[in-house]
Amino acid sequence: MIEVWAPAPLLLIGWVLVGAPSPAGAQVETDPRPLGVGVVQPPLDPAAPLYFYGSPTPGTLPDAATPIDSVTFAAGDHYIGIEYAPPWFAPTGMKLDYDLLWLYAETLTRNWIEVEVNAVEPRPRMTPRTVWIAREAVAFHPWPEFLLRVYSIETLDPERNPVRGSPDDDGERLPGFEPQPLLPITIRGEWVEVETLHESEAERRTGWLRWSLNGRIAISFALLN
Repeated sequence: MIEVWAPAPLLLIGWVLVGAPSPAGAQVETDPRPLGVGVVQPPLDPAAPLYFYGSPTPGTLPDAATPIDSVTFAAGDHYIGIEYAPPWFAPTGMKLDYDLLWLYAETLTRNWIEVEVNAVEPRPRMTPRTVWIAREAVAFHPWPEFLLRVYSIETLDPERNPVRGSPDDDGERLPGFEPQPLLPITIRGEWVEVETLHESEAERRTGWLRWSLNGRIAISFALLN
């Protein structure tokens, strides 16, 4: 049984790169990739391989399509690991000893989801960045739902994307929120209401933070404490 290398630790995911300009004209650091539609979590089940497909012909159902590759799982001594995966399988989020495997979902249809399977930059020639999977084969979480499931988030750009008193770019900038992980508690459009974590209950404070900007993600997140 092998365990496939992942390009970044699962516990804290974030890319600090220049993205699209903010409404105020400043350059806010964001993930350079398109935001997509959410995240998928395949079941870690030795009896349920995750099949990969090329771009599906319109109207074709997964049952009638031929996979181009797959990932299979096997039970180890303490957790479910990967038994087989193609050599180019290097997703952003994989920590199998915590039973965690998730993929960015870029496109959603009634029967299919296009997912990122190789987050390495630059990728070797002929290595696919995305493939298609059957929608019914995985649990799909839109971004707002997924972010409310994570342990904590942090802004990628504390100076230009700070915690504010209201969910708008002219909201009062609130001091004392960075650098520290924040608990997401409410999603409203491109904004997330956050609460300080490492303070007593009586001292906890709340504010608003941009989690996305112009189709890019503007935060990092931790799935585990």
